[in-house]
Amino acid sequence: MRKMNELVIVIIMVSVGALIGGFTNALAIKMLFRPHLPRYIGKWKVPFTPGLIPKRRSELAEQLGKTVVKHLITKEAIAQKLNEDSFQRNLLLWLQAEVRKLLCSNKSVGELFEMFSFDVGSLQHFADDKIEQFLHSTYEEYLEDLRNKSLGEVLPHTWDRKVDTIIPPTANLIADRLITYFQSSEGKSKLGDTIDKFLSTKGMLGSMVTMFLGNERVVDKVQPEVIKFLQDEGNRKLIETIVQKEWTKLKEQKVAVFESLLGKETVKEEVTDFIKQQFKLEKLTGKKLKHIIGQESLEAIIDKGLPKAMQITIDFLERKLEPALRSLNIENIVKTQVESFSLSRLEEMVLDVSRKELKMITLLGAVLGGFIGLIQGVMLSFFN
Repeated sequence: MRKMNELVIVIIMVSVGALIGGFTNALAIKMLFRPHLPRYIGKWKVPFTPGLIPKRRSELAEQLGKTVVKHLITKEAIAQKLNEDSFQRNLLLWLQAEVRKLLCSNKSVGELFEMFSFDVGSLQHFADDKIEQFLHSTYEEYLEDLRNKSLGEVLPHTWDRKVDTIIPPTANLIADRLITYFQSSEGKSKLGDTIDKFLSTKGMLGSMVTMFLGNERVVDKVQPEVIKFLQDEGNRKLIETIVQKEWTKLKEQKVAVFESLLGKETVKEEVTDFIKQQFKLEKLTGKKLKHIIGQESLEAIIDKGLPKAMQITIDFLERKLEPALRSLNIENIVKTQVESFSLSRLEEMVLDVSRKELKMITLLGAVLGGFIGLIQGVMLSFFN
């Protein structure tokens, strides 16, 4: 009977110890979050209210923000991710697929602008402003090196050779146009007026020529000779030589001469207007992307352009990571977000992550309490 009583005492001690240990740990865990607000009895604040996490939420948010910035979202971690071969390969494949889908679609340039909510008028105004600013700012810098050079030094060699090849046909064209003009009634009349004016200024000599020819006008004699002169191959070569010499003289002139003749401001405005006309977006809005780009250019963009553009972008991002992260102020973002969480949501987040472990802590408290109760029961039985 005595042994039975001792066993009952031990069992009671173990049960009470386990109950106390488990309850104490469960209460301690609960007190991490509860109560959310301080409790008062009259003016006396109840100890341990609010719970630890509600009481220290601001400090927790601040520490979490510092941890994220110092150990999680760092310049080195992001740079390492950007330079991973697998990341770059997957990013490039995604970009190529998306760009190919877009450029091969039946979308027009106007639809592309609408897709990205671009206003054509605003874009054109922006482009015109940037073109004007760029050309006006670089004009002096560019022309400063060119003013003391001759036109021949400035012109590309391909242009110079091109002009040399078109001078012979140009000389022939001039001769043919003159022949056509002098064969016309207008040309003959103009030539006759010129001859009459010339003879009228020569006094007796002019009168003698007119008397010698009688009723036949001088122009009727001169016109065929002028046409024969222009048809003669040697004379055509002469015209070609004259044009070539004039072109040579023109190339020897300094660029500053042309600038002064045309006017600096006029040159700037004319060049600016010409460039603006080449970038008129209204001309493109109705055209389809795939027709503007063409298949060959499309493949070049996807296979060569995109990899280079992606690498340039990654290099740029890597260089700007530190100031970008600093301007984002991630530490403050994390702190603000955590502080904005409701306490019930914050409790739920922590419990979702550590519910299993907290249950194990409660169970461990019960096991330790039971073990302590067992020792106490055995010692009590021994001393009795």
